[in-house]
Amino acid sequence: MLKSKNRRHSVIIQLLILLALFAFSTAQQTHLQTARSFLERDDYMNAIKEADLAVLEDPSNSSALLIRGVSKFFLGYYDGASVDLDNAIQIAPELDVAYFFRGQTYNSKNEPLRAISDFTKALELGSKSNLLYRFR
Repeated sequence: MLKSKNRRHSVIIQLLILLALFAFSTAQQTHLQTARSFLERDDYMNAIKEADLAVLEDPSNSSALLIRGVSKFFLGYYDGASVDLDNAIQIAPELDVAYFFRGQTYNSKNEPLRAISDFTKALELGSKSNLLYRFR
């Protein structure tokens, strides 16, 4: 009977952990979707706030770092944008758009060689944007 009771408690604890993880990822996804929505409406300050919440929940969320970096870029916060985009690229080196915006950031900081390098990397990763050829 004791083993059965312990096994039941173990199963309940495992289920509670799974539910907590699901709620955690759901909240994170909500912040991410809200941040993306703000970014699409050019509301960069609110996009940053929501992306901050997603990053607080998961510091390795490359999408949240990307949204926050792009928002900072559009606000002219180039150093902060560079940090977020560097982190996004470190976590997900296949993000061609992160290279593109980091290149834009370098371009804005008058670092053309670094900008060209990032635009080239974005193209190598398969970006289909004609804008990349123009900026490179």
